[in-house]
Amino acid sequence: MAPLASFVFPMASGHTNPALPLARRLVNLGWDVRFVSFPAFREAVEDTGALFVDGHAFNDPSTSEFVELHGFDSRLSLVVAMCSAIRLERAAEKLLGYFRETRPELVVYCPHLSAYAHLVARHLGIRSVSLLTLPGPGSMEKIAETCGLSSAEVCSLLAQNPPQLEALACLKTKLELPDLSLNTVPPLHRDHYSQLNLVTTTEVLADDWKEDAALYAAEGKTFAFVGPLIDIPGAKRCAGHSNQKEATEASETLPKRLPKLHRVCSAVDEVFPQEALEEAVAAGRQLVLVSLGTVITGDSGNHGWLARDGSAITGKEMCQSVFRAVFQALGQQTDEGPLLLVAVGPQEDALEGIDVPLNSICRNVLPQVDILRQKPVVFVTHGGQNSFMESMLVGTPLVVCPGFADQPANGAKAQAMQVGLCVDRPDKEEEVASYQTRVAEALQQVLEIPSFRDSAERVAEGLHAAGGVDRAMQLLIGNEQN
Repeated sequence: MAPLASFVFPMASGHTNPALPLARRLVNLGWDVRFVSFPAFREAVEDTGALFVDGHAFNDPSTSEFVELHGFDSRLSLVVAMCSAIRLERAAEKLLGYFRETRPELVVYCPHLSAYAHLVARHLGIRSVSLLTLPGPGSMEKIAETCGLSSAEVCSLLAQNPPQLEALACLKTKLELPDLSLNTVPPLHRDHYSQLNLVTTTEVLADDWKEDAALYAAEGKTFAFVGPLIDIPGAKRCAGHSNQKEATEASETLPKRLPKLHRVCSAVDEVFPQEALEEAVAAGRQLVLVSLGTVITGDSGNHGWLARDGSAITGKEMCQSVFRAVFQALGQQTDEGPLLLVAVGPQEDALEGIDVPLNSICRNVLPQVDILRQKPVVFVTHGGQNSFMESMLVGTPLVVCPGFADQPANGAKAQAMQVGLCVDRPDKEEEVASYQTRVAEALQQVLEIPSFRDSAERVAEGLHAAGGVDRAMQLLIGNEQN
């Protein structure tokens, strides 16, 4: 009988995509892999050969109503969703029956948003391994800072919340885990981590966690910095989605067909024209990749398309300013020059009021990893951890336009490492007017100054040495820690 592995991941593509090559490898080695995810990601999960299991059976992926229902300020939605015991308790109760029925030998999970899988595995004596898709265990301190709090203040907030304490007490009793503190004392996510934790960056690039290293070592918790986990060429990936309308549905408010580019239709809902990319590479044209992630282009009430998220502009205004900046700096009205590859996300009005130049291909979704394999001259990105690492892996410099969470810290890190420039989201009204111009200027600088690419290529050497999927698999199925 084939050994069974259960993967448990949230409705967040950045947290799920790095797990897909691990699932694929296990399937190829003869494992029975069950992957708990959400319908928007089903195609990508099934592409690995794993069995898709609908995560709605265990966990409600929404956060806004949950946060406000339990007395938290909506501005703290991100850190509360990642740290509160309330959601963990609800999901653990439902997952417990599933694990008792299936009895997996191995559980691979997201410690940031799916730590309930680890808690249930501990209760049942099942080996679990976490996959950290943020820059190491020190990243939660940075995320707390984006909400204006220290990690100690987050812990204090949770420790004084009655629903949180009630959920924590229930988990201790039901799962027979009396030692749980679940973010009521620092460091954040201490109880979310397992004995073996795979981290998709290198220790050099990780957020600082020196203060907590001795504590984790004393608890026997190992953090293996394996670098980015890249799937096979052509693999399907989880991408952006709209809760209001499927990304593949054509817009009724925009022209359905823009002028043809590269002899292929340029409608954003069409399949990406791989042949146009191949022709551009063969002709020696420069590639410029633009993608601002899946959350800010999505429907999240706190961080998405219409949300300001504490800034002076909405997600829509930010994205459209970046698109205009790229087109302003590099757009041409001929099918020549650099090829601009722009992922606009699922919203119908993504390109509303924007003149799209003829040297661009705009799509709801782009095959980001496959495009990066062709080494674009620059990647204009939101600075999410996966995008940051995937770009560094091929030595492509960055223009980071961060939105929220780990993105501002990654943008600052990219600039400090001289692998790119960061243009922060405007916090004040007086900064809004110059935002588009500042993005265009940063793009020109990164393209014109060779040292950015030189620095990125040096970082790439360290990432390749980390081992990637090969090393992660060696640790995953060769390590007997429980």
